[in-house]
Amino acid sequence: MIQASRSALPCPVASTRVLLQAVLRADRAAYQAFFEIWFLRVYRYVDARVEGRAEAERLTERSMRKILDQLPGCAGEPLFAAWVLSIVRRELAGAQA
Repeated sequence: MIQASRSALPCPVASTRVLLQAVLRADRAAYQAFFEIWFLRVYRYVDARVEGRAEAERLTERSMRKILDQLPGCAGEPLFAAWVLSIVRRELAGAQA
């Protein structure tokens, strides 16, 4: 079952940059916060576009792995949400091809 902390609220741009920098420094608490904030957002986006919970979970996990893998290259990205969604859209397109 997909779960996220109810305290995971959208964060302003400055807070996002600080969080990303901490994640890149391998700060476990920052990683947990990042995951709680973004996993549910990505899941909801994917779930609205695919059929079946299992497929939504699978594509969300793949997308989150790609986001985390590519995170070092975007730490200064001012439009982080757009960057995240571009990765998710590519995953969705690849799954539907």
